[in-house]
Amino acid sequence: FPLSEYVSGRTKIDVTVKNLPAGLVKSQVVLDFGASNATCNGDDTATGVLTFEIPTEPTATPGAVPLRLHLLASGESLELPRKFDYLEQKPAVITSVSPSKASI
Repeated sequence: FPLSEYVSGRTKIDVTVKNLPAGLVKSQVVLDFGASNATCNGDDTATGVLTFEIPTEPTATPGAVPLRLHLLASGESLELPRKFDYLEQKPAVITSVSPSKASI
């Protein structure tokens, strides 16, 4: 999964967890990105893969934030071993215009 993303977020991230509780409901799983939360929008309990969308960094400030997975039904909270890095947003750039000409 990516451990960095631009401050605008909105990229998919997968987290693999061993020994997920039986009967896990994705609406009861939250991934904290420092001051922002992402709710689980996909799960494969057979493989332990939980899918989230990286949230936008609320202050648009680049930097590292801790990741913490919360399993709300069981009350478990797991800290991921590495921090997540929000990167400075690159400016928008026009790469092409189409059509290049038109008849009048």
